[in-house]
Amino acid sequence: MTREKKKKETKIGLLIFSRFGFFSESQLFNTVSYQRLLQKAL
Repeated sequence: MTREKKKKETKIGLLIFSRFGFFSESQLFNTVSYQRLLQKAL
């Protein structure tokens, strides 16, 4: 439950960043992939 909430918050944060143009689509994808790798490591 906590992990799912964290995922949602991360997704929302990335969406906000991408909307304001801090990330290009490829950077956004790489960041999401990086988050998944971090979650697997934990």
